[in-house]
Amino acid sequence: MLHYLFGISVGLLFFLVGVTLFTISCDSSVDSPPPILPHQDVPVIEGLIRDHADGSPVPNVSVSIDGVDSTTAVSDSLGYYYILGPISPGEHEVIFTAPDFMVKAVEVYISNLDEIRGDIDVYPSGDYHYKIELDVELYRTQ
Repeated sequence: MLHYLFGISVGLLFFLVGVTLFTISCDSSVDSPPPILPHQDVPVIEGLIRDHADGSPVPNVSVSIDGVDSTTAVSDSLGYYYILGPISPGEHEVIFTAPDFMVKAVEVYISNLDEIRGDIDVYPSGDYHYKIELDVELYRTQ
């Protein structure tokens, strides 16, 4: 009888330890996956920046969108820049600034996904990316 009670006690002990470990492993402080967000249409504005005088690429040009704080890019050594949204649909002014060059502002229109008739790339996230190619020439200051 004593062996029987001892066996039940040991079994109960293992059961309680298992439940405790399971409870600890299911702690809600463990990182959970990010929430699923609705799909977005994400515009990409990209292009080349060249010197108007000789057509050479202009590196280190700051490219920003007026009124959109999180969208700034800097052109590389080939004059290429790339801005990935989100940018709200509508009219926006893209501003190009660089030392020794005049500031240039160009109006662009960002379409709604419903208005787009061109190429649309669908990404695994479910976002729809589309390109707006905007090549510009900058004029040197005197």
